[in-house]
Amino acid sequence: MAEKFAYEIVAPDRLLKEDQAETVLLPGDEGDFAVMAEHAPFMTTLRPGTIEIYDGDKVVESFEVGGGFAEVANNRLIVLTEERGEAEAE
Repeated sequence: MAEKFAYEIVAPDRLLKEDQAETVLLPGDEGDFAVMAEHAPFMTTLRPGTIEIYDGDKVVESFEVGGGFAEVANNRLIVLTEERGEAEAE
């Protein structure tokens, strides 16, 4: 079992999700990227798209977002975004 890390997805008016995941796939402005446990610290912008939360190789939850920002530091991911709705898990 892969190591998990903490993540938060925050909209301007509320916390959308706070949990732990093995992998989170995000729609970066320069292309999609994945965050996993012990990822190097960084901050980037997001384009409109889908955030996918993985447990192993299975998507367990996804969120449609209208862009925003992502910060990774101290084994934690924080996403600030405009929510467009929750997508279906596969």
